[in-house]
Amino acid sequence: MILLEDQSGGNNLAPIYDFQNNRIYLVCSALNGKNNSQWDQNIFYFLNNLNEGKTSKLYELEELNSKLNNGVVGVSQDGKRIYLLDTYSSKKGLSVVEYHEGKLSKPKSIEIPNLKIETTNYGFYVHPDEKTIIISYQGKSSRGLEDLYISNFEFGTWSSPMQLNSKINSEGYEISPFLSKDKDTLYFASNGQQNSFGDADIFYSIKEKNGDWSAPINMGEPFNSKYFDAYLIQIDKKFIWTSTRGKNKADLYYTQLKEMKRLKVQFSSKDVSLFNGTDGQITLETISGNPPYQFKWSNGVQIQDLYQLRAGSYSITIRDEGEQQFDTTITINQPELIINQEIRIPQIQYKKDTWEFINNETISSTDSLEKIVQLLTQYPKLVIKLVSHTDCRGDEARNLILSHNRSRACFKYLVEKKGIDPRRVIPVGMGESQPTYIIDLQSLSKIEIIESYINNFKEDPIKFESLHQLNRRTEGIVERLNFNESDKEADKNYFNYLNLP
Repeated sequence: MILLEDQSGGNNLAPIYDFQNNRIYLVCSALNGKNNSQWDQNIFYFLNNLNEGKTSKLYELEELNSKLNNGVVGVSQDGKRIYLLDTYSSKKGLSVVEYHEGKLSKPKSIEIPNLKIETTNYGFYVHPDEKTIIISYQGKSSRGLEDLYISNFEFGTWSSPMQLNSKINSEGYEISPFLSKDKDTLYFASNGQQNSFGDADIFYSIKEKNGDWSAPINMGEPFNSKYFDAYLIQIDKKFIWTSTRGKNKADLYYTQLKEMKRLKVQFSSKDVSLFNGTDGQITLETISGNPPYQFKWSNGVQIQDLYQLRAGSYSITIRDEGEQQFDTTITINQPELIINQEIRIPQIQYKKDTWEFINNETISSTDSLEKIVQLLTQYPKLVIKLVSHTDCRGDEARNLILSHNRSRACFKYLVEKKGIDPRRVIPVGMGESQPTYIIDLQSLSKIEIIESYINNFKEDPIKFESLHQLNRRTEGIVERLNFNESDKEADKNYFNYLNLP
């Protein structure tokens, strides 16, 4: 929504809010189509009635207007001090006036060490706490026509201007800075940043944990157009800024948006309980930010929390509606190998009533066997038992034989196809005696896949068969951790496993 359109026939620029007195100061280059009473750019104000969707009459602050470009660049929290462009002395810079018994004092120049302004274009923003000044000007180290610098009030004096990082300062100009109330968001206008709508656009940057400023983000619509957009300020959840969109002069616009909150995330993780297990977890909580959020994990998953994880490092990128980004990497650990420890192996499954491996679009048993090869390579002293199981259907004695043959099929593949030393693999069959379990994602409890549980799904043939399939599996158990090339403890019968019935 446009402000002041009916009251001013000239350019309306650079709003600054006086919280204590509920005034919005601005500068105007002409009033009602006429030249200002003094010279080029004079200071006016109006009362803040934005909640009613309108503004009050414009008042000129005549005692502060000189025959130069005047402007308010900050007001103290108590409203007693007004910071101004210093057009009252011979030096370009910053000045301040104070109210005494309802009257303004004479402007007093503020000394900022090593600040030397030699160009026509420059600007300031003084935070209401009077401890931070953001300056836009062309210094000796500036990348562009105007860069942003910061000066802080420390030990009774202002510090020398420190140039903000190269993410903020471009080869164009950065002007009209505004610092949020809690100082964690910097707004400014630039014509040198990427993703521009046209002329100067308004951007914001978030203060990071290390105290530096993040890469600027374009504010987008309705703030930016293909014309000049700058001088944004925030009043509670309302924003006011200057734009020349579609006209030959600058006007004030305002809108009400939800406040851009800094994206903060915390996470917790649970390590894998068994070596090579799949019960690791990562849960995230967005403490603050601007929903909705987008999650992208390094394993391709795009949900908030991860379950049934193996050991490893998992990186995530989180983005919010304000295009803030949070990146982190979380490591899931696992226990060290110990004797008799179970080793979870990716699914090795078999066709019903056979020891033939299943390899299709969802299950690759040979890929899982490759994981065993990698494990034995990573731990050269490991001797592993491969324990195969069947589902509960069929004769128990026959299932025991079937499971022996399934473990021998794994042994045969590893020895003949992959060149694994046969002394390092011991095939074992357990029949149907040890059903596996699944994790209930709602309660996070274990559910043993026994026959009575599976029978609950007889009316769902796909799930009924998939549960049986889970029990047709092969798992690993650490037999020894002291294998060497001269080891003679291997049973000669191992070599008989190469000959399946």
